[in-house]
Amino acid sequence: MLARSVLLAMLSSASALTMRSLPMESFLETSSDSEASSDSEADFPIESFRRVASEQQEAVSGKKSRCGADDNFIMTYHAAGKSWIDSDGMHLAHSNDGHTWERLLGNVDAIPAHRRKEHDFGKNMVLKPAVGRDRFLMSRFSNGETVLRDPFVIQDPRTEKFHALWTTGWASETIGYSSSEDLVNWEPQRELNVMANQKHTINTWAPEAIYDDYKEEFVIFWSSATGKVWQGPQDFHNDPFHLYYTTTKDFKEFTPAQKLFDPGHSTIDATMDKVGGKYILTYKNEDKKSLHQATSDSPTGGFQKLNNVAGNAATEGPSMVQGKDGEWLMFHDTYEKGGYGVLSAKAAWGPWTDISKDVNVPDGARHATVLRVTPNKIKALANELEKKWPGKWASDDKMTKLLQGGCEL
Repeated sequence: MLARSVLLAMLSSASALTMRSLPMESFLETSSDSEASSDSEADFPIESFRRVASEQQEAVSGKKSRCGADDNFIMTYHAAGKSWIDSDGMHLAHSNDGHTWERLLGNVDAIPAHRRKEHDFGKNMVLKPAVGRDRFLMSRFSNGETVLRDPFVIQDPRTEKFHALWTTGWASETIGYSSSEDLVNWEPQRELNVMANQKHTINTWAPEAIYDDYKEEFVIFWSSATGKVWQGPQDFHNDPFHLYYTTTKDFKEFTPAQKLFDPGHSTIDATMDKVGGKYILTYKNEDKKSLHQATSDSPTGGFQKLNNVAGNAATEGPSMVQGKDGEWLMFHDTYEKGGYGVLSAKAAWGPWTDISKDVNVPDGARHATVLRVTPNKIKALANELEKKWPGKWASDDKMTKLLQGGCEL
C-alpha cells in the first residue's frame, strides 16, 4: 500500500459537474402549459409515455462496462438505534456500482448522548445535529435536544458545492441546512422555517431539493401535517400529511410554502428526479405504507400519477439514482423489517425488480440518499476525511482506492 503522504500528494483537481437533473434525451413532448394539468390520472397518456420512453432507454442498454472514473456513488444516511425513534446524524458510504457499499468512517467516537446505543448509532458521523428543537418529548429523551434524521444532499450545478437538508425533529416546524465543498467540512448549520406562512404546523419531514435549470433556482419540498402538536405516537395520524414546496436561489430567501401534489391520501417522503425534460416524483402513501410515482413538466406542480412501485411491505424514504450501464436503482427504507430495500429498472419509471438480496447497504442505515459524485470531489472527500480523522477509516484499503480516484472494480 502506498504511504498516505504519497497518496495525498497525488490529489489533483478536475472541473466536473454532477447534478440530480440527469442527461437523457427527451422522451415525451413538453406541454406548453404544465401548470394547467391537474394532480390526477385523468387524460394522461401513460402508455404513450412508457412506449416512447422505453424506445429511448433501449439505446443506452447493452454490454456491461467496467468501473470508470465517473463510477462513484455516495450514500448519506442516519443510523438506527435501539428503537424507531432514535436519530443521530449524517453518515457516509461509498460504492462504484450502486450495489456494493462500504461505510467510510469506522472509529470516530460517539457524541455523549449516544454512547450506549447499539450498532454504529451516534458514531462515525460527518455531520452532527446542532440546530432545531424537537417538540416531541419522547424524541428529546432518546436523542438529546437536537436531531438530524433523513439527511439529503444535492450538488449545486453552478458551483459544485454540496447542500444538505434534514429533518430537525419528529415534531419540529423547521428543517436543517448546511453546505460543504467536500462532504466533510460543513458551514455553520441553520434552521430554515419553510412553513412560516402556514398556521399550526406540526412537523416538517424529510426535506429534499431539485435544481430547476429553467428558472435557475432550487425547489425544496417536504411533508407536513397541521393541527395540534403530537403528544405521543398515537397522534401521528390525527391529521393527514401533505407535500409542500418552496423555491430559493441562495438558501437564504424563500418563497411562501405551497402544496406540491395532492394524490388524495396522506403523503410523505417524496423524492424527485428530472429525466429527459420530465420530472418524476416518487412518494409514499402513508395510509397504505406503499411507494408510487407521478410525473410533470414542472417541478412545482401539475403532477399526475404514473404507477405503483412497491406495496408488499411497509416502506418509505425512496431515493433514485441512475447507475452503471443505464440501470436505475431505487433505494427504500423497509423500516418494519429493519433492513433496506433496493429496486432495479431499465427506466426511471420501471417496471421494477427487487434486487435487495444482491445489494449490501451498510447495517443500520436509515432513510438514505444516493447520488453520483465526480472524481475530483471524491478525491477531495478522501483527502479531507484523512486530514480531519487520520486513521479513522472503516477500511484502509477503501481509503487508498478513494485517494487514487475511487475506482475499485
